[in-house]
Amino acid sequence: MKKAFSAALALIMLLSLIAACGSGGDGAAAPTTSSGDPADTAEPEETGPPTDDYGREIIESSLPSDLDLGGVTMNVFYRDDYDSNLTAFELYAPEENGEIINDAVYRRNRAVEERLNVKLNITTPNATDYNAYSAVLKNSVQAGDNAFDIAPIHGYYGPSLMSGGFFRNLLDTAYIDLSKPWWNADFTEQITLFDSLYGATGDIALTAAKRVFGMFFNKKLLEEYFPGTDLYGEVREGKWTIDRFGDLIKDAYRDLNGDSARDSSDFYAWFVPTASIPIDTLEEALEIPITAKNSDGVPEIVYNGQKTAEAYSKVYNMIFGNDGVYAGAYTYASILEARDAFVRGSEIFLIDIFEATETMREMQDDYGVLPIFKWDESQEIYKTAVQDVYSIFVMSTVTPDPDAASAVMEAMAECSYLYVTPEYFEIALKQKYARGDSDAEMYDILLAGRGFNFGVVYSEALGDLIHQWRILLDGRKDNWQSTIDKKMSGTEKKLTKLLEKLESVGQ
Repeated sequence: MKKAFSAALALIMLLSLIAACGSGGDGAAAPTTSSGDPADTAEPEETGPPTDDYGREIIESSLPSDLDLGGVTMNVFYRDDYDSNLTAFELYAPEENGEIINDAVYRRNRAVEERLNVKLNITTPNATDYNAYSAVLKNSVQAGDNAFDIAPIHGYYGPSLMSGGFFRNLLDTAYIDLSKPWWNADFTEQITLFDSLYGATGDIALTAAKRVFGMFFNKKLLEEYFPGTDLYGEVREGKWTIDRFGDLIKDAYRDLNGDSARDSSDFYAWFVPTASIPIDTLEEALEIPITAKNSDGVPEIVYNGQKTAEAYSKVYNMIFGNDGVYAGAYTYASILEARDAFVRGSEIFLIDIFEATETMREMQDDYGVLPIFKWDESQEIYKTAVQDVYSIFVMSTVTPDPDAASAVMEAMAECSYLYVTPEYFEIALKQKYARGDSDAEMYDILLAGRGFNFGVVYSEALGDLIHQWRILLDGRKDNWQSTIDKKMSGTEKKLTKLLEKLESVGQ
């Protein structure tokens, strides 16, 4: 009886999802009064735009409501180039198993199939490292074997393929609408060059939600050390800046083990490893770009500018000149130490990716989430980075039906935005995504502020500039300007070579 009920409930949810994804309309029902009669003469209440189940404004689909792909099979790879446990979940869900994300992805995939009359053949090339995965993609395109129509690529190692002529220009596809909120607009703007865009990311890549950086805080400890402090309010008022954070945490330290030595076993306001987590996000949060587009729309290196030097000095002093901060190391072990300190209640703040919330499930104290601090109050929005294991989605140049492939990519992105991304919030924050909830509001701010820079996306090709802050901070060195100046000549040559490749691919 219970199995039958569960199956019926799942069917109802799937039918609802099919109706919502790619419906071609605004999804809004006619307003009704309590009597249910649209023609009732009672004075209508003033309402805003229609909203979905999560309180977000309903966005009209760009897919035609009568689009029918005729039962075509679409070959979609999922990634196992890093760790299949960390990447496969965003696409691979062969059946419902009771896990929230698996079941949301399963229903998303089924809804796309039903909505477009298409068969999704979701497989893995069984390439368990970056080089092997890249080789499979390249060999497939060169052989024309159509092993994949759509594939995700690694956010750090994959972009080199985008300059190799293996992927279709998404700007020339029939159905991908990059103006919709399920595609990250910053990525699109930064990576579009020479009228071409060879990959996109957004809600279609759940890794871009799991690996987004946020600032988690222990609500009990915040009230204990800083009574009456309303950090949500400060975020809303635009006052959550690096100076405010540095001033707040400067004295929050206790020698827990009584050995009169500052070590990782003591209590701090902030335990900060000098590793990719959390250092990489600080540059995006403070609006420190590696490259900026000139008047012709071509990226130039700006990483050696004055603001970068000022920002590095401010971060350096905040980390090494505050009693309330413990500086860890450029190691994964240090990242795990910081997470453990947060879970056991030995630090107030933790800057980390959302995936870290999986270690917080047994945490006794309640925790909340905030965006990373801004540079100053004049900075318009809160920005954050996505740790580089996220996925960029691409389309093979030899796909036999690029129109169908573009429709599938668009539908997958739209349906992910509608249902998968909010479900992940429930997993990460241990609560329902609800309109009016402060943590849900902060989560939306974080996702809206996910920033990408051409120089970061193509960092591997540009000599890994994004790693320089980590290296210097780990060495406790405050010589940023001289370090970056020495790298400028070589980096500019690498950039020229990369731009030449990207321009030639588009011709």
